Amino acid sequence: VATTFAVWRALVARDPVGPRIKALAARRAMLKAELMGPGGPVAAPSVQLGLMRRLVLKLNLMRGKTALDATLKLSRAGMRSKDALVIYLFCRFCLPFAAGGAALVSIQWLHIFQMSDFLGLTVSILACLVGTLAPGIYVSNAASKRRVAIQKGLPDGLDLLVICAEAGLSLDAALTRVSRELGASAPELADELGLTAVELTFLPERQKALENLNQRTNMPSIRGVVNTLHQ
Repeated sequence: VATTFAVWRALVARDPVGPRIKALAARRAMLKAELMGPGGPVAAPSVQLGLMRRLVLKLNLMRGKTALDATLKLSRAGMRSKDALVIYLFCRFCLPFAAGGAALVSIQWLHIFQMSDFLGLTVSILACLVGTLAPGIYVSNAASKRRVAIQKGLPDGLDLLVICAEAGLSLDAALTRVSRELGASAPELADELGLTAVELTFLPERQKALENLNQRTNMPSIRGVVNTLHQ
């Protein structure tokens, strides 16, 4: 079964453009709603997500500096929706208890692993620690892989951006065109440039869109490009 699944995953063609277009459309709709005021339709969350959201809101986990730091980390990993923040905060709170409880039940009650009480308690505490660190490690690894992918596609993106600028396109039009051209070869960079083009259109201060690009990527090469565009 595992071999069949692996072969199927390798042979199935994936469309990197479709999810990116949906994400950009959602970001465009959110910015437009913020500028036009409340009153737009809100999609109903799933039952599981609703339970997570209620728990997170009840514990006030989405307030304060911790939530802001988590939002920034998730955005650097390409996870920018509010649902991603809810799931991340829920996992950070519940996963230590789940991991520690599972280890304790497996050792003390089900006796799957034969060990002394002291060693079993130690393993349970280590499981709690792993559950505490696992969400952060996962997001950090995803952000690191995303930075590498953006760095690989940046030279081609800059070449296309220069060509668009020499052709007379404005900055937001050039970013949109480059994002469309790089959709298949460098979807991560295309996502960032497309989102920047959307924010350039809707944000009151265009400089804020470039600062957001700098914050989301956290890369020296992108910082140099942003400084150049500022000038």
